[in-house]
Amino acid sequence: MLEHGVLAPDWRLAPAAVQPPDAPGGPADLLGRPALLLFFSIGCAGCTGRAIPFAKALAARYPGLRVLAIHSQPGGQRPPEPERVRAVTDWLNVGFPVLLDDGDATYRAYEAEGTPHWLLLDGQGRVRRSIFGSMDGARQRLAYALEELLGPASARV
Repeated sequence: MLEHGVLAPDWRLAPAAVQPPDAPGGPADLLGRPALLLFFSIGCAGCTGRAIPFAKALAARYPGLRVLAIHSQPGGQRPPEPERVRAVTDWLNVGFPVLLDDGDATYRAYEAEGTPHWLLLDGQGRVRRSIFGSMDGARQRLAYALEELLGPASARV
């Protein structure tokens, strides 16, 4: 797990689908705004059933937060075809960029412990929190970290 305060490692990932013009090509494109990275797999029930819906809720709650999902297939498994990832994320109505980590180099560079794995970056590109899981405890730690970084959403305009 990456330590608090380290700079986010670089990546070069392919998009799962046509991305918005401001979709990040790497961590440098995220500078200036906090970002939430979600490592996920479409074969992970906790990812598709809890983590992605939670990420969508956080994106709506914190409009200044850049949210993006990185599809990884840890453990040396053959990754699914990009069209399959796109079909699942379209079905889930994911409204933020989805990138493909073919070969899992980014997953390993970010020291993810499994899927789902969350990384919260500050506006300077430093890791503020690294959290594994989708159950209540992980989501509560993530919500607390977001409030610590961004302030309570209820106080935001």
